[in-house]
Amino acid sequence: MSNNDFTHFAKRILTDPAKFISWCPVSDLLLIVSPDNALSLYRVAIKQLTLLWSSETAFDSTITSVTWRPDGKELAIGCENGVVYKVDTRYESLCISQCWPPEKSNRPLSAIRSLFWTQYEPETKDEIIEGFDPTAFDPELSLPMLSRLPLIEPTIKVNIRHKKKTLPERPFDNAETQTILFVGTDNGDMIVILNGVYQIGTFNTSQEKTAKDISILDIAATNTISFIKVFGCTKSTNEHCLLTIDTSFLESKKEEISKVAEIKTRLDYLFQYATHVIETLKDHHSSYTKLTKNVVVSASDAIISNNGELQKPIPEVEFIAILATGNLSQAIRELITDELTPQFIKQWETTNNHGYQSSLRIICEHALPVFERILLQLSDSLGHSLWKERYEPFLDVASVESCIDH
Repeated sequence: MSNNDFTHFAKRILTDPAKFISWCPVSDLLLIVSPDNALSLYRVAIKQLTLLWSSETAFDSTITSVTWRPDGKELAIGCENGVVYKVDTRYESLCISQCWPPEKSNRPLSAIRSLFWTQYEPETKDEIIEGFDPTAFDPELSLPMLSRLPLIEPTIKVNIRHKKKTLPERPFDNAETQTILFVGTDNGDMIVILNGVYQIGTFNTSQEKTAKDISILDIAATNTISFIKVFGCTKSTNEHCLLTIDTSFLESKKEEISKVAEIKTRLDYLFQYATHVIETLKDHHSSYTKLTKNVVVSASDAIISNNGELQKPIPEVEFIAILATGNLSQAIRELITDELTPQFIKQWETTNNHGYQSSLRIICEHALPVFERILLQLSDSLGHSLWKERYEPFLDVASVESCIDH
């Protein structure tokens, strides 16, 4: 059979070599990773590829594995240096965030060899009672809305930054279908991450009786995630092996895992939000105090250089004398004439007014709402912990049934 019989089979739409080709499970998106670590996302049409975005310098380490989130909204990308990144495919440009390891982690990392992202069915919803609003007594509804507007930057840049501060992305909605990301490493570690955000735990496959010094090459799981299959290779003998690992705890502890992950993710988001707000307020404070400090330093230097003798008053004493008498020394008169021009004073006034008004607005729209939510969430968690500590034994099913029987 010649290629002329089926011309569209003979046509090549991918003309360059590729290291990874990964199809989105729910849409016509295609991810291509080139041998030189370049990343490209395409939309596939009949006989052609439409480039959405690409990047050749997004990652410092060699890409070793890629996988899609089941709903196609995100990509997970593992690298040789042991870092896993998430790429949000809903944006028109490349949007990257680190998924593993957690920030400020000092644990040694091993190369990522396999990624597997699968559904983790949401917990059973509470029964809906007609005419009853379950959020009616939610105290958060009485708090001001958490603003998503960009933070106002100072007019004078104190610290030169490569890019403008942006607020962190909101955490996943608990109403959405949850997912679990399995990460396999070169030294046999299996990392389990809920929704690509919250680390459930880590275990090493070398603890299994049949596995010794194994490198994980591929991962697969059942629909219920009761078991996972791990295909690996022993480093010492280079023999391939297939392991079945019991992960039924993910099913039995689904409600607890989901709740803890929701609280942890929410607090992380609020703390990141608060950190951005505080850093911006510090920039504003530094901005509108910078000119004032410069004027004070110039005045102090002028007084010291003009005095020359030890019996002359020091700058602090002379400043107090100026405030008390209103009489200016010769050095201060020259400073006002030469440096404090009307244009400089106008700039000084504009900067101070902008910094003060912007700080006041940021505090009202961003700082107060986020700090109130942090206090509410921490108080709620503390109250729930104390409640379980005191009353959980009375709610034990076995104890209650035993009391009824007797």
